[in-house]
Amino acid sequence: MEPLTSPAALRALGYLIVVNDNGVKPSATQLDVYALARFPLSAREKFFRDEPRRSALIDGAIAWDYEDDSTTGYLLATGMADDEGDGIQVTELGRAFYSGALATTNTEARGDDVIEVVGRLEDPVVYARLLTEIDRLGESLLVDPYLPSQDLFALLSLPGITRVLTKDTRIAGEQRDDRRRRLAVALGSQSRAEFRLLDPSIRELHDRYVIPTAGSALMIGTSLGGTQVTVTTQLSTDTTELLRSHYGAIWSVAEPLAPIQRPDRSAES
Repeated sequence: MEPLTSPAALRALGYLIVVNDNGVKPSATQLDVYALARFPLSAREKFFRDEPRRSALIDGAIAWDYEDDSTTGYLLATGMADDEGDGIQVTELGRAFYSGALATTNTEARGDDVIEVVGRLEDPVVYARLLTEIDRLGESLLVDPYLPSQDLFALLSLPGITRVLTKDTRIAGEQRDDRRRRLAVALGSQSRAEFRLLDPSIRELHDRYVIPTAGSALMIGTSLGGTQVTVTTQLSTDTTELLRSHYGAIWSVAEPLAPIQRPDRSAES
């Protein structure tokens, strides 16, 4: 199968989404450098990879010629990024492409090692398999823009789910205020996890992920309350690092939801 895009373009899109969402528009040169330059290695990493130490003189001698090989130019030409003179901004097309390309790129790269759960989440067996894969990740942030309140009870039964992020909006079958109240009731069933709601005017929650504090994330094709056929797949470590940074910034501006709990009678005596 022909690759959807180059690793440099996908890497540049991920970088662009992260920095744009944190209020920064990089220059074309900065974006090209990130896309095409290798990640720096520590002396320890170079030793174990049997790679020679590099000097500033050598680095200067093999510098990139960005005019002939511009990843930024490719993103602009394809409509995945815009340049309005104050820096590079990712477009909705770029966001959509990046999200869709992640699963395809990582699935092809890992071959038989990929973790997949395929089916309808209304099927108890498929749902149980998904919860099993989530449970294996350990301490994690779950991101689901349209998480139904009834699904929160099952998720909170998994000790690794310590943070949950969703949109503060109505979903199919639940009005906004009813959903908030039911989510708070579910949250009150335990005292371990934090739950936050993102204002729907902030358009930064699109996809569903389970992002562990260490290791690779899972990408879920549809909301946990969905009924259509979906695929859950494991992402690469590089992609997971980008997602941790991206959703960590979103988490910091989201509204904490207070749990509804039974009053502590012991405090009254």
